Amino acid sequence: MNKLLFWLNKLVEWVVGLGLALITIIVLLQVFNRFILDNPLSWPEELSRIIFIFLVFLGGALSSKRKTHIRIDLIDSLSFPDKYKNILDVIRGCLIGIIMYYTLYGGIKIVLTTSNIRLSATNLPMIMMVIPVIIGSFLMMLYSIINVFNTAKKVFTHSGSQSN
Repeated sequence: MNKLLFWLNKLVEWVVGLGLALITIIVLLQVFNRFILDNPLSWPEELSRIIFIFLVFLGGALSSKRKTHIRIDLIDSLSFPDKYKNILDVIRGCLIGIIMYYTLYGGIKIVLTTSNIRLSATNLPMIMMVIPVIIGSFLMMLYSIINVFNTAKKVFTHSGSQSN
């Protein structure tokens, strides 16, 4: 299982890197065509938007995996024992998992209702704007569940060793 997650992480990192390179090339191409050739292209804005949505949701998944999501530092800075900080991390992870479940569910509903609509400039299906939401939400939910179990193990093994 760990090896599968390792390769999944590498794949997500690679896709994010590729997406960043692609969006840079597409925007530079559009700037060149618009301002140098005075002949703007019709498709770069839509394609850049799709890639950007992928970057946001896959980047969010990586941040879930690394536990680097935005959070309230005030609570973390309080002098709680490690056990309580871990319990707080479990609660946070559960909340993120629940939110991502509903985001995933909403994304699937949108795909089912917009499957026959096409984007105007690229003629790609509209679901290309929602697929990154589904993939990213699923990955964030998966990483949150893994983090919750790993942190919960710390809580129970740590509390068990203290009682001895």
